[in-house]
Amino acid sequence: MRLLAVWMASLLPVSTAPLVALPPAVRQVSTAGTVWINAAALPSGSSLYNGDTLATAADGFAMITGAAQGRFEVRQDSLVSIGQQEIALKGGVVGSDGLAVRLGADLVRPAGKAETQPWFVVADRGGRKLVAAYAGNVVIARDGAEPVLVPQGSFAVPTGPPADNEDSGRQAGGSSVPSGADSGWTIFSLSSAASVALIAALGATAAVATIVGYALGERSVSPSN
Repeated sequence: MRLLAVWMASLLPVSTAPLVALPPAVRQVSTAGTVWINAAALPSGSSLYNGDTLATAADGFAMITGAAQGRFEVRQDSLVSIGQQEIALKGGVVGSDGLAVRLGADLVRPAGKAETQPWFVVADRGGRKLVAAYAGNVVIARDGAEPVLVPQGSFAVPTGPPADNEDSGRQAGGSSVPSGADSGWTIFSLSSAASVALIAALGATAAVATIVGYALGERSVSPSN
């Protein structure tokens, strides 16, 4: 029997290829509605890995948590790519309590060490972009340009196209604080009155109204929601 066992074992294929470790799971995901990971349906409780692409449908929402990198949310109709040090927003809306968000050529991140737990929202709906700082200051950084500081309680929209007009830099109802013009961003106060005035001042379309609505929604105000 021992010889038979040795012979049978000798028939098993032996691989000389080096062992490849699976990439570590960077996040655990809680979902609501329709959510996909790498074009496959993603059930709640799944794991995310570096390089994964996550998408949400019109009814979808994903909350991603991890011990080392904190928490972020992916709102409905959004597409993101997961990285070790940042999330790349391809479209839609995300909220983060610390992990940086790549928005085209810009990197949105907390401004240094915050006294409180950071919470910020980044949106891109059809090219209409918005960065909102709810808790802690946020920096919008781009290679070759001065960083733009978005103070806590403020939000930023790009200056110029696609919402470019002569009133784009004015104060909105006395609540806005234009800033960062050299880097292409204008800062406004996070108040409902200011956001309504901003939409009117920028000649915003329904797409911009949608962005502001998502960013000023109840889920955005507090990371505990």
